[in-house]
Amino acid sequence: MSARLQYVLDDKQQVCDTCGCSFRPKGFNSHRRACEQRARESEEDMDLWASIPPVQAAVLALSVQIANIDEQAWIDHGYDDDNDHNQDNADVDMSSDRSEFDNVPECAVDDIRTEFHPHARITTRIEAFSNFTRQRHYEPPRPDRQPWLPFRCQLDFKVAELAHEAALTHEQTTRLISLVRRGRTEDFTLKNYADVRNTWEAASHCLTPFEKDTIMVPLNGNNMEYTVYFRSLWDWGVDLLRHPNLGPHCVFDAQRLSKFDGDSFVRFIDEPWTTDAFWECQSQIPLDTKPLAFILYADKSKLSSFGRDKGYPVIARLANLPIAIRNGNGVGGGRVVGWLPLAKDDPKYKGTPQFTNFKVAVWHTAIKKVLASIIPPSKDGQWVNCWDNIARLFYMLVLILSADYEEQSVMSLTRGIMSNFPCPICLIPKDKLSSVMPHNYTLRTSQATATLLIEARAEHRKGQWEVILKSQSICEVDNTFHNMNPKTTDVHRALCYDHLYVVLRGLFGDHIWPEMQLLIGPLGRNLVAKIDENFDALPHWRNLNHFDAVMAITFTDGSKYKDIFKGYTLLNQLITFAAHNVLLNAGETKITYLLLRCIHAYLEVDLYAALEVHTTTTIAAGREALQDFSELMNKYIRKSQAVRPDKNWSFPKNHLAAHLFDDIKAKGATQNYNTKPNEKCHGPLKESYQRRTNFKDVAPQILRADHWSLVSEFIRDRLDALDAYNAQMAEDGTNETNLLH
Repeated sequence: MSARLQYVLDDKQQVCDTCGCSFRPKGFNSHRRACEQRARESEEDMDLWASIPPVQAAVLALSVQIANIDEQAWIDHGYDDDNDHNQDNADVDMSSDRSEFDNVPECAVDDIRTEFHPHARITTRIEAFSNFTRQRHYEPPRPDRQPWLPFRCQLDFKVAELAHEAALTHEQTTRLISLVRRGRTEDFTLKNYADVRNTWEAASHCLTPFEKDTIMVPLNGNNMEYTVYFRSLWDWGVDLLRHPNLGPHCVFDAQRLSKFDGDSFVRFIDEPWTTDAFWECQSQIPLDTKPLAFILYADKSKLSSFGRDKGYPVIARLANLPIAIRNGNGVGGGRVVGWLPLAKDDPKYKGTPQFTNFKVAVWHTAIKKVLASIIPPSKDGQWVNCWDNIARLFYMLVLILSADYEEQSVMSLTRGIMSNFPCPICLIPKDKLSSVMPHNYTLRTSQATATLLIEARAEHRKGQWEVILKSQSICEVDNTFHNMNPKTTDVHRALCYDHLYVVLRGLFGDHIWPEMQLLIGPLGRNLVAKIDENFDALPHWRNLNHFDAVMAITFTDGSKYKDIFKGYTLLNQLITFAAHNVLLNAGETKITYLLLRCIHAYLEVDLYAALEVHTTTTIAAGREALQDFSELMNKYIRKSQAVRPDKNWSFPKNHLAAHLFDDIKAKGATQNYNTKPNEKCHGPLKESYQRRTNFKDVAPQILRADHWSLVSEFIRDRLDALDAYNAQMAEDGTNETNLLH
């Protein structure tokens, strides 16, 4: 098309040379810029997909399709995902996912099949991919006319909400109230901080509050007292089940999802209810009852960078909610349900087995208070009248325990890194931990651990008692999780591979990265400087730490290790690109180049570990990648003995990757049990410590602020629902009287 005719078809029309469509002159330039941008992005996407191996491309395509469906459903309902045995083996084998629906001519490519657990009494269904959705269709309830209660008016709540969010002091809150009263345009009843505090206290009872109790644990004949703060897990779960905007999103029945590839249905898993463990749990409870599954996280942390005070929160999430809600912000996200005591080191006992067992006993005695409300329902069930006014009988279970290695050892009663059998999941000997390959070592079970404790305690000779316990490296302490229904909750099965600690703060951050720095150093300053230059030459990217010098980094946080380790996308690994030409020129036989190959191999494993949707194909490919990494790592360990004979690679965080794909198969994608969303919950607690406490007896002050925040979110959700309803009524032109006065 000539330049004269490129934009003009007639007196009023202009044509876009990218898409060929004609438009009026007004707005044409903005359309053309947007159209050209879309064309460039499409071309870049095609280049990217062409460079991805076929298996990874198929997996990513499925993951993107499923994610788009879920994302749109959650966005439509105002949720934000920014801030994260006894069953027969044939029933849970992902490799045997074929049925009478396979190879039938009426099935089209990409059709989705949903098989429900037999206890659900729901017929298997097949639907076109375009019709498949996770969103449940329900009629939103009519909003409350006065959602701000027990605040006397909406303005009262908004002022109190602002004062709480800003962590204003008593005096600042009173000054704010005075200013509002001076220029108020509607009813406003608050007079001072005491009014705000009393109203918050009244509002606190609309959701499950914290309780306080004292526990006593014996030490050398003396009962040591500790204070525990906790919410009733049962009541907290009921709050979610009765919430009109959260309850409809809960999934209570196990499902097996599969996608037709033109030849057969290929199973895929992502959410907890699509996994083997959820299916097994529903098989162990009576017909017409529902599993209510909890995800628990526990980890202690410093409340300030320079102070001595530490907090030990327990955070719960409801596994029946979709991940966009469960790992997001708001009432349906992670919530502090416990604050455990910390046993201070006593110089008289420090380092002794007696004191180690005592600290573990304190933990389990305290966590028993958190679990107490769900232990009876885990065995006998309990009825709940849900959001839809339907009574359901629920059986409680702890499906996932998210924790780092130290907490995993405490939860499972294993003796830690120096014991003969350090793994909390299997009985692999300590000297075999350097291998990350899947193996045939016996898996631990709660029943076997309980039997071992009974056997040891039956011995009258102390020496023989210890021999029995050492045979599996078990502490002589009663495990609180054994009080749960053993058919549905097994502490060793609930423990999970955690990417943040195993890779970024474990295998890579604590071992491989320091190893590379140590081996590259002797190659000369020029090569070290070249790697730093390569990092600095990489383009800046949003939400990515940019490094101008990395070879001198000896300690940093997990997010920076992640950026060094992975990089921009699944295909761009910064450390591989930055160091490849340097180490290749040093010679392929050099041990440093072999270490770089190990890093590249583990990046392949990590790629599969990070997928948000898994299929039988990706799990098999992931296991193969893990085997390749293990072989390379074993080769490196053998060769490095001549250079670093003192380096010990037999540590638990290296071995735990062997359980990675078993965890994915049993409990879904790793984002279901990643500790990163839970660690974000420490931020508000630390902020409350700094801004809302007097630094004395801080636990009740922090937890009060946390509960007020939850109540504030609850009232805000109801107020937003009322505003949306009124806006819809106004848009529809209804004559109904506006609900909001």
